[in-house]
Amino acid sequence: MRARASETIATDLRRMIVTGELAPEAVLSEAELCDLFNCSRTPLREALQQLSYNYLVDLPPRRGVHIPPLSILDFQQAHEAMLVIYPALANLANERISEQQLREMRGLIEAQEQANAVGQFYELADLDYRFHSLIARATENQYLVDSVSRLHGVVARWVYKSFETSRSARLSIAEHSEILEALESRDAERVREGIGNHSMRSSERVVNTLGLRRPLASSARGDNATDGEKR
Repeated sequence: MRARASETIATDLRRMIVTGELAPEAVLSEAELCDLFNCSRTPLREALQQLSYNYLVDLPPRRGVHIPPLSILDFQQAHEAMLVIYPALANLANERISEQQLREMRGLIEAQEQANAVGQFYELADLDYRFHSLIARATENQYLVDSVSRLHGVVARWVYKSFETSRSARLSIAEHSEILEALESRDAERVREGIGNHSMRSSERVVNTLGLRRPLASSARGDNATDGEKR
């Protein structure tokens, strides 16, 4: 089936935002984006609404399209939310994942290995999102699917930058393989441990690889955040 124009625009815009081709804090007009994608306003606005839902663009009324700043505080809070959600995700996915979804997961890991071998870092970040999205879909709970999608929108640029800076996603792929093996064995404890450890370790890799300073968990938005930590 041919992709809708809005879906194609959203895919291309997401790549440009995640890779930094559209820089953090850039402001663009709808007219500029229509020219860029050679499209009308209707599919562009549909694409922008999709990206806005996943925190990849901000759409203040009559002020253009804003690319959000890279916020360390947002990254930390998204990670904290993942730590709360993922135990439930692990339990339900272990109970409900289908054989077809397990095969699909194996295919995603193989694609990650191929992308890693040739240094396709955006492809790696996109496959990372698709892997976690598949686990969420396996729960058969749309609220969890939506939550995971939105949280990965927040962290997508950090994940990409971490892969690009380290020039590898080898450790992440190995952890994905461990999660798959646990799901294949229907071992609930191993699945919870694998997903929990992966979430912690992937966050630590982003922080360590990019030399980030973790803001205090108690920090509030606004005056207590540095300019780079505000959205």
